[in-house]
Amino acid sequence: MHRILNIAGNENNNVDLIEHPKADFIFITSVKADINIISDLIEDKEFLLFKDNFRALEISNLNTFAQIDNYFLKTINYAKIVVLRLFGDKGTWSYGLEQLIKWQEANINKRLRVVPLFETLDDLKNAKSIMENLFSLSWYRKLIKNNHEIMIGYSDSSKDAGKLSASWHQYKLQEEIVKLGKKYKIDLTFFHGRGGSAGRGGGPIQSTLRSQPPGSV
Repeated sequence: MHRILNIAGNENNNVDLIEHPKADFIFITSVKADINIISDLIEDKEFLLFKDNFRALEISNLNTFAQIDNYFLKTINYAKIVVLRLFGDKGTWSYGLEQLIKWQEANINKRLRVVPLFETLDDLKNAKSIMENLFSLSWYRKLIKNNHEIMIGYSDSSKDAGKLSASWHQYKLQEEIVKLGKKYKIDLTFFHGRGGSAGRGGGPIQSTLRSQPPGSV
């Protein structure tokens, strides 16, 4: 990673501008642990293909409009796929999201991956209304090209409500969003964030898959 000190033309501004070497795949995350996980993954022989063509950055490095603009100019504009993993208040990244949408609109062969995570009990309960608000927007359906990935988290909901209640709401979420997908003609992919394989915890993977709501696998 290259770091350029001081924003050009403004001697009073000591904010660092950051850029990465050009790459096809960019991953921006608000979760610090993601960076270490990705660093380990790309050292695995199965992922060596991506090693020199993948860049990951923690979002806290891009706190100002100037930092975001510079990263777009020097790095994102050369990418083919950008994945943004954003938790909590968007803050400055309301501007970053606007720039990502413009980036995709200007580059029809490039893709912005939008993957919401529903993990806490409140998240699971509110997922239907959140996703219906998004799917009802014609410009958003155009942005995602009628394909959407949704991540379901397991840890926080189990802590909030216990395993049985959390499992029920995870199941219900999938049922409700499958119906929304049919209503708005959107192809859905569910990403189960169990922290391992689908059968993690000792259960056979066949039973795990058969236990999912109809139309969700």
